[in-house]
Amino acid sequence: MTSRTSHFDAGRLAYKLTPGGKHADPLRDHVMEAVDPETHKRVGVMRWEAHTEGQFGSTINEISVKRDVRRKGIATEMFHQSNLQAKQFGINPPRHSPIKTEDGAAWVAGMYKNSHKTVRPPKAAPGVGQESIF
Repeated sequence: MTSRTSHFDAGRLAYKLTPGGKHADPLRDHVMEAVDPETHKRVGVMRWEAHTEGQFGSTINEISVKRDVRRKGIATEMFHQSNLQAKQFGINPPRHSPIKTEDGAAWVAGMYKNSHKTVRPPKAAPGVGQESIF
């Protein structure tokens, strides 16, 4: 088993999507959780808008990872798992918000830098909206 502090493996976590919107309360966000299967504790969460209308439809409005396991690929894996599992639930996958914290902007830039240009970042919608919390 890998050490949680020096060689934490984001791939060993369990990723669970809880759909909001039409699957629950129409105003409830979709939620992706990263859970440590050994401790059953949540180490990361991502929420995105269940509504699809307008420039902020389906945008991420929160993504956070516990401080002691940051920079291990958990946020990126939550984003990828959300895209995969959204198809299974028939919901729109998350989109990056055009408004980000400094940490959020660095995370998005790193995702596309590390993808070896196989994935292009989405065009940012103009205007003001909800801020992604990192």
